[in-house]
Amino acid sequence: MENGGAIPRIFLIDRACFKRIYDVSAHLPRGDDLRVVIRQKGFRVKALAVHVGLVVRTLERRFGEQFRTTPQTWITRERMSFAPPLLAEGLSNKQVAASLSYTCESNFCRDFKRYFGYAPQEFARLVALMSRLDKELSRFDKCKELPRQSTSKIL
Repeated sequence: MENGGAIPRIFLIDRACFKRIYDVSAHLPRGDDLRVVIRQKGFRVKALAVHVGLVVRTLERRFGEQFRTTPQTWITRERMSFAPPLLAEGLSNKQVAASLSYTCESNFCRDFKRYFGYAPQEFARLVALMSRLDKELSRFDKCKELPRQSTSKIL
């Protein structure tokens, strides 16, 4: 079958697929790139595996080699890094859980407590308290900077 010397379309698609697989085979994308992907894809291992063109088991193996952890542990750590600023903004546990793609608020609270050692709202109260203390200390520091009268003039 002659098609005028043109390369069959199916070959080009397969070639692009093989090139993508070959590019991924050595290393996963950098951590910063993966953070963007998991945020967009909803913090799911399966979605991450599909994005990088690997099956979940291969992704797990590559993660172990490159990051010395499992994809799920890495994703949980990334989720937890997003949580404190959201809580500090005054969002409820339910709102934070939804924004971090948790299906259930209680799962978020469980993971948060395991990771930080405090329940999310308790953590938010501690952060608010620390913020108030920091403001008070900065006011105190400003008071110390005021010029003081010399005791030699009094004597």
